[in-house]
Amino acid sequence: MAQPRKTRWGFLSTAEIGNKVITAIQRSGTAEVVAVASRVLEKAQKFATRHNIPVAYGSYDDLLEDKSIECVYIPLPSGLKREWAIKAAEHGKHVLVEKPFCSEADVQAMSAACERCGVLFMDGTMWVHHKRADLVEI
Repeated sequence: MAQPRKTRWGFLSTAEIGNKVITAIQRSGTAEVVAVASRVLEKAQKFATRHNIPVAYGSYDDLLEDKSIECVYIPLPSGLKREWAIKAAEHGKHVLVEKPFCSEADVQAMSAACERCGVLFMDGTMWVHHKRADLVEI
């Protein structure tokens, strides 16, 4: 029986949180990280080497132009997430944005762009989905 094709991910940033996300993706058996981008090519190359990622880009735009990438993970600073999530959606990439977001308006704009472009919008806010969150009183 043939192995199912893995979903191909690109990372827009070499942020520290990406180390945990890469581990989760690599352990999933259903997805793989195939590229990473940084504003500094050498940082992307170092991150790629450390995590056995085949391609490193020196710009976020270059990663988004890679047609082999289906999904992007965006752990950028909050002020950059909206711009890059919308660009990713416009390039036909599914989007996973790490928390926190800047504003409700940003989330609505990112979500609307993904819907308009026919891709999924996901957030990396895991704790609210944990059963312990039901115990928190607001």
